[in-house]
Amino acid sequence: MHKDYFSVLLYKAPINQSMQTYVMYRYFFWDIFAMMLLGIAFLKNGILKAAKSNQYYLMMVLIGYGIGLTTNFFETRYIVSRNFEIIPMALTEVTYDLGRVSTTLGHIGVIMLFIKSGILPFLQKSLAAVGQMAFTNYIMQTIICNTIFLGFGFSMYGRLQRYELYYIVFSIWIFQLIISPIWLKYFRFGPMEWLWRSLTYWKKQPFRKMDRKTLVETTPV
Repeated sequence: MHKDYFSVLLYKAPINQSMQTYVMYRYFFWDIFAMMLLGIAFLKNGILKAAKSNQYYLMMVLIGYGIGLTTNFFETRYIVSRNFEIIPMALTEVTYDLGRVSTTLGHIGVIMLFIKSGILPFLQKSLAAVGQMAFTNYIMQTIICNTIFLGFGFSMYGRLQRYELYYIVFSIWIFQLIISPIWLKYFRFGPMEWLWRSLTYWKKQPFRKMDRKTLVETTPV
């Protein structure tokens, strides 16, 4: 991981090939399909539209975090007590989905309560912008972290303590919360969203937002 780009690429190629073929179709497909069905159900039920009561979302938080964080706590304690050995880490995969899905339900409850409260509108606007540019922000995170950790960048792979990684996480989050609403002030989409949309419709989509003066000048009478 501390070598040049092509050395890292050659090392990762067989791993990625396995992940994108055998692992994808045997495991990830069903995982993704299940999460999509859950998301569709939540959308149709009004959960993701903040249409439920505060009590409903509060119960999601209490039950979701109660199960999820408890599961994660015992998983983490077990892994740390075994010094992050391979077999103990593999054994925690038995309860991984229980902790993951439950904690996610808690996150949804917190986010919906936050939206319904109307507090910190600037933060709500920033979070919405990050979501609207999800594809771009995902790719941006990849580029930033590759530059920080791999050999063709700052070569920090394996050199930070686990708690120090959170400094990187929070820094990227703050940066994207700031840059996303600024970008969408001038452009209709993020760069990757614009590219994907243009490819989907097989037609170049409008990218830059027009101010009112420009819109009047370019609108045919």
